[in-house]
Amino acid sequence: MKNKTIICIHGFLESNEMWNFMDELSIEKVYYSIPGHTSDSKNEILPYSISNLAKKWWEEIYENHGNNITIIGHSMGGYIAMEIANQENFEGEIILLNSTYKADSEEKKQDRDRVIALVETKKNAYIRETIPNLFHEPLKYPAEIKAIQESAGNFSVSAIQEACRAMKNRENNINTVQNLKDNCIFILGEEDKAVVLNTILEDQDKFPDAQFYILENCGHMSYIEVKSDVLLILNKIIET
Repeated sequence: MKNKTIICIHGFLESNEMWNFMDELSIEKVYYSIPGHTSDSKNEILPYSISNLAKKWWEEIYENHGNNITIIGHSMGGYIAMEIANQENFEGEIILLNSTYKADSEEKKQDRDRVIALVETKKNAYIRETIPNLFHEPLKYPAEIKAIQESAGNFSVSAIQEACRAMKNRENNINTVQNLKDNCIFILGEEDKAVVLNTILEDQDKFPDAQFYILENCGHMSYIEVKSDVLLILNKIIET
C-alpha cells in the first residue's frame, strides 16, 4: 500500500468526521459521502442503489487515482467498496471495517422496512436508540455517542430511508471476496451485533486467501472502541 491513496467510505448514520481517527496516518486520503450524510444536509435524497453509486464513484476514482488505491469502508461503506471492486479495471485493495460481503437476510430486509416507516415520524428517537447499540460497552463512550447522534440528527428523513432501501436491495458479493484473494482484508469486532463475526467465519474456507483481523472486546464501532488496535492494523497494511 506504499505511496497509495486510501479511499474512505463511512457508514450508515455516520459522516466523514469518523475518519478523523486516521489523521496520524501519513498517507493521502480521499473521502466519499453517502447521499445525505453530511452535517448540513437536510435536502430530499432521490433513490439510489449501492451498485449505481459504486459505478459512479469508481469512474471518478479511476480517473484520478487509477488502481494505486486501497478502499476502506465502514459498515455500509464496505458494501459500496465491495461493489466498486466489481467494476471494470479494478485491481486495488478492499478493507472491510466492521462490514460484510453478504446481502441482507429476509429478516434484516423486514427490519429495514420497519426503520423506513419508523423514521417518517420518529427519526430522532430511532437515532437515539440505535447508536448506543452499536457499541459493545456503550456506557464507556457517552461523548462519542452523543456526537454521532447529534450529527445524524441533521440528516433528512429521506437520507435515512434511501440508505436503508439501498442496503436492503444490495447483492451478495462472496464471489468478489474470492476474486480479490489477499486483496480483501477484514477487520471485525468479536462482539459486533450488526456484522456478526460467525456469519463471516462460517464462509472462511471459501476465500482462504483473504486477510482477517479479529478485535477483542469490540462491537461495531471499532475505530472508537479499539482505536489504537485499528491504527496498528492500518499502519501494518500501509507498510506492506
